[in-house]
Amino acid sequence: MSLILQPVALRLPNTKAVRTVDFSPRGEQFVIGQAGDGHGAVNLTLWDTDPPQLVAEIERQPHTTILQARFSPAGRFLVYVDSNQQQFSLWS
Repeated sequence: MSLILQPVALRLPNTKAVRTVDFSPRGEQFVIGQAGDGHGAVNLTLWDTDPPQLVAEIERQPHTTILQARFSPAGRFLVYVDSNQQQFSLWS
């Protein structure tokens, strides 16, 4: 059985580099963390996978880069760390 991959183009709210991507444990959602754009564009977003669509704009920090974002093993929580606060933030 072959797996056929189809590329999907997402329109991200921020044009800066993607720094982290993580899929929820069941693969129903994914999160994208980006560098801040200096103008206040969203830099942490939550997406559904099928069909790919934006679910939530979680963080908007113009001079901050989202360094890591991960779902908890059960998929109930999302934890992320950014370059400014030097602390973890939890979203549920």
